[in-house]
Amino acid sequence: MLPSLFAESHWSAETGVAAPGSFEAQIEAARKVVAGLDPSRRLLLFVNVPALHQPNWFYLDGAERDDSLAAKGDTRESHAAALEYVDRHIGELFELMSARRDCFAIVCSDHGTLYGEDGLTGHRVAHPLVWTVPYAEFVVEAVR
Repeated sequence: MLPSLFAESHWSAETGVAAPGSFEAQIEAARKVVAGLDPSRRLLLFVNVPALHQPNWFYLDGAERDDSLAAKGDTRESHAAALEYVDRHIGELFELMSARRDCFAIVCSDHGTLYGEDGLTGHRVAHPLVWTVPYAEFVVEAVR
C-alpha cells in the first residue's frame, strides 16, 4: 500500500529484512536517487529501516538462528545490536539528505516487538508495546 503512494519504489533483496547490510543498501539506493535529481527539485524520501525488524539475530556477535523459537533466535540483545548498527550509519543518510538544503526529517517506527513481555514474542499480536510507535521530527540543517 505505502509504496503505491510514491512515484518511485526501490527494493531489492539487499534492502530487505533478511540482509545484514540492509540499511547501508538503503542509503546507497537513496544516494543514487539524489544523484539523479535536479538540485532545484524537492524530494520526499521514505526509508524503511529493515534492520530493526525481525530477523535481527545476525547483528549480535555469536548469536545463531534458532528455529525452535518463535522469533528464530532474536532477543532484546540482538535488537539492541541492530539498533547500534543503524546508529552507526544513520548520520550518512542525514548528511546525504541535508547536502542539498535543509531536510525535514520524521523518524518513527512502524510497530514494536515483544521479547517475552506478558509471555509473548514477536509483533503479530495486539499488545500496547507493539502498538506504541516512537516518533520524532526535526530539521537537519544544510551544510553551508
